[in-house]
Amino acid sequence: YYSSVSIQTTTNIAYNEVFSSVDAITKIILPDGSNVWLNHSSSLRFPATFQGKSRDVELKGEGYFEIAHNPDMPFVVNAGELKIAALGTKFNVMAYAGENHIETSLIEGVVEIQKTGEGKKAVTISKMKPNDLAIYNKENSKITTKTVKDERYFSWKDGKLIFTAEPMEEVVKKLGRW
Repeated sequence: YYSSVSIQTTTNIAYNEVFSSVDAITKIILPDGSNVWLNHSSSLRFPATFQGKSRDVELKGEGYFEIAHNPDMPFVVNAGELKIAALGTKFNVMAYAGENHIETSLIEGVVEIQKTGEGKKAVTISKMKPNDLAIYNKENSKITTKTVKDERYFSWKDGKLIFTAEPMEEVVKKLGRW
């Protein structure tokens, strides 16, 4: 595993940013005890200490999250246009900049997918339950949800790629990241 950490200070809050190289999967333990696995060529930015009403992180690329339960402080993954909010759960988010969609797959618990609405207020566009896969299309801002009962959307964290009836161009794209 390879990772590099940079510290930035903004309004007296120190931030860590961890980058996963093109040839590694990086595991991070966050200040609250949550575990995150970053897929190849991904990054996660998070405060050195979680403060305020939520635990906010920023994901670029793909991450698998096992979140420490805290009902008073939701965990929020900022992934481009979307926010994925959870209290304590296991889920995967794929939000690569070059893709025209953002995918969230839920393994355990409950997550809400939110989009910024009027007045910069977060609006819930989907509430997921275990085995749900939500696909948000960036081009038309539509979200579709389906049930997936296998581990293909998060098996990468264990060093496996699983394909089930996927179009060849998707297979090639995923293999290209490896």
